[in-house]
Amino acid sequence: MTNVVPIRALSQALVDQFVTFAIEQGAMVANNDTRRANWLFDQLAIIENELTARGDKGMLLGLLQHPDAWVRLVAAQKMVGEAPEMSRKVLEDLEASKTAPACFEAGMALMYLDKGIWVSK
Repeated sequence: MTNVVPIRALSQALVDQFVTFAIEQGAMVANNDTRRANWLFDQLAIIENELTARGDKGMLLGLLQHPDAWVRLVAAQKMVGEAPEMSRKVLEDLEASKTAPACFEAGMALMYLDKGIWVSK
């Protein structure tokens, strides 16, 4: 008999990888490693797209309370279309926290949202 991994477990593995990539991306942004940060941005988008295709993008909601500021930031950016109030609150809290570099990115996201420049999928 073959071991079958439940679909939900595969989606949880994607969420776990999302956290790993987001933490690394935050470190790369802080260290001005734009090349690696951009690569990680692409990887996070791939994970988001896969979770969306599986109908499991909502699993990212739990990351809005993650202890790492950059994880909360990226999750809020990804979930603003599905949970706009919760995501906006996370972005506002991050901006007010003055925890660099997440506070700067959160401030930019809020500005783009308020101006209608950035619209989440």
